[in-house]
Amino acid sequence: MGPTSTSDSQSEPSRIKLFLFIIVFYFVIDVIYQVAFGINFNETQYENAGIDEIFADPPRHLYLFVVFFVLIALANLVLVVRPSIAQASIANAAKKGALLGLTAYGTLATTITWTIADFPLASTVAIAAEGTIFSAATSAAATWWTLRSHQTTSASQQGA
Repeated sequence: MGPTSTSDSQSEPSRIKLFLFIIVFYFVIDVIYQVAFGINFNETQYENAGIDEIFADPPRHLYLFVVFFVLIALANLVLVVRPSIAQASIANAAKKGALLGLTAYGTLATTITWTIADFPLASTVAIAAEGTIFSAATSAAATWWTLRSHQTTSASQQGA
């Protein structure tokens, strides 16, 4: 098997480490975006549309917050990152990660838009864009990290 084979567990981070990397990376970029832009943007959109009262404040069922990050990380790992590692392609990870994010967040955004009266189209577009960017960046970063780790391991083994 080649150096990027998924069964070559000695030369790449363990699946658990990779899974945790994906969760943490995704969480960090999501939080940075929400604090810098997303929360204020959406609050303004919802107020202008007159729908700000339909959202729980504070949010309930916070365990679902964790469930969301586990699910999106698992999808990125299995559907995008592992195949991209096998192909040694960061570009593939970014493209397929973008598609995964667009479909995951896009289906959420379109469902919300057709079920909540007066839901702002700008928020629909923003939600879909968030998923596209977050999954693309996360998948590319996780693939890069794994491939880099493999190169570092290979180089240190050759020097020994």
